Amino acid sequence: SSPSVYYYIRSLMRSGFIYKDLSTQKYRATYKVVDLGSKVITNNEISEISYSLLSRLSEETHSTIHLALKEGNMGVCISKVGHSKAIPSISRIGEVFDLFPTALGKAILSFLDEEELSKYLDEVELVPFTENTITDKEKLRKELLLTKQRGYSVDNQEHMNGLCSLGVPVFDYTERIIGSISVSLLPNFSEETVQDAFSKMNRVAKELSRRLG
Repeated sequence: SSPSVYYYIRSLMRSGFIYKDLSTQKYRATYKVVDLGSKVITNNEISEISYSLLSRLSEETHSTIHLALKEGNMGVCISKVGHSKAIPSISRIGEVFDLFPTALGKAILSFLDEEELSKYLDEVELVPFTENTITDKEKLRKELLLTKQRGYSVDNQEHMNGLCSLGVPVFDYTERIIGSISVSLLPNFSEETVQDAFSKMNRVAKELSRRLG
């Protein structure tokens, strides 16, 4: 209701999270939101214990490494380690992204139980990001099954043209899927490159899961 919206807006303004632009009469977020987000990431246990592992993986693969968690029907990048020899990446810590067209996301979706996956597919529209994006739900299911069987996901320019990546799942102490890590790949990557990267990534993912209990 309008009174409820007004109440929340006033509360956010008093707390310093939004302000009213007098020239446009629109409400805008302040950088206090960014500060809050950075504190969440800084205090995140997974981000802290994973950094050394991700740094080592970046050195071994000469690639940019991302660690992401599932938040509702989206993914959020909580850690990123770049490398001087890696493909330039415009991603950033705190970035929220769709799960279905990315290696990070498909590594997570492939290990959801049937009820969770069906709920996700019912609620999310599979819009195309590139000509390679899988937009058919049955085809996506087959891709996720293949991902689960082989242990890694592939983004072959499905989220952005010219960018490819490999993803592996990360589990918590109850063996529940909570996130994933990815390694950037050059387009036209070889099967040998994939297997070499997967071997290194799988070792890091298992060690991260072990550290989580």
